[in-house]
Amino acid sequence: MADSRNWTIFWLSFPVAASVWVAVHVFRSERFDKVDEQVLAAKIIREISYSQKGNQARSLARKFTSDQAVTLDGYALDVEALLASGNRLLVVGPVGSGKTTFLEAVAFLCCLSLVGDRGKEEGRFPLLLDAKTLPVTGDFHRFLPEMAKERYGIPRRAFRNLASIGRMVIIVDGLDEAYNATGTMKHLRSWLDDYQRNTCIVAARSEEARWLSVILPDSNTLALDAGAMSREITSSASEGKSDEWSFPDSASKVLIYALLRSGECYELAEISGRTLLPPTVVLSVLQDLVSEGRVARIAKSNGRDEYKALPALREAADS
Repeated sequence: MADSRNWTIFWLSFPVAASVWVAVHVFRSERFDKVDEQVLAAKIIREISYSQKGNQARSLARKFTSDQAVTLDGYALDVEALLASGNRLLVVGPVGSGKTTFLEAVAFLCCLSLVGDRGKEEGRFPLLLDAKTLPVTGDFHRFLPEMAKERYGIPRRAFRNLASIGRMVIIVDGLDEAYNATGTMKHLRSWLDDYQRNTCIVAARSEEARWLSVILPDSNTLALDAGAMSREITSSASEGKSDEWSFPDSASKVLIYALLRSGECYELAEISGRTLLPPTVVLSVLQDLVSEGRVARIAKSNGRDEYKALPALREAADS
């Protein structure tokens, strides 16, 4: 009798338990499959902006987006073509030729397409890697998602989803400094064979170009001389435009509004500390957000005003 009653309870509770399991599974899938693309891109822009070569990378990126063509020794550089789906690019040159600056400028451009007006569907996510940190042996199918999560907080499943539709740009700098460059590249090539629609850019010294072209037989080669990139950056600065583009307003606004969408109230100093943006930049963006009706300024008697996203717009942005 007791056994019969237990079985009855089990079968009656089974649909409820199954529904709860499905709900939890769907929630976890949505949570780990998706990423806030604009916030992620803005964080990468911030990282590049304050890197050692950030000023040079921003200046070069600005020239890439201008109407004036970027030429290297008479060769017109089409960045859009370089970032085409499935493209493989080798950037070679001597020490100081600007390889790292070029790579950061490309990553900068990728992120600008995500925080700008071009739309998320066209945006590409850069994954900047230092060759010295890459494993000599092992499965890049596991390593790259782990690195994306460690560096930028991209969930592993979200990284695989982005890679499956060709929206990743794998950027490897300093390959000549890797412990075993040949082994590293073979593992990377294996990953690229499975995710052919993604773009890959590898930088190394000039003497590495020959064997690299063997491992990546379908790649194009961009050869830089000792002063090529410096001339482009100097040319951009001489036009009086480099100082105008210290940090994109669109990226600043994305970072600040993402913080305020949490529903909490923050003072200017708190926002600056949490977003790692200068207080003057934060104040300018907050003034714009208030004038747009997206953020409310709450006056305090101590003079330290607080800011909060307006509920209606915050709910619309989250939906």
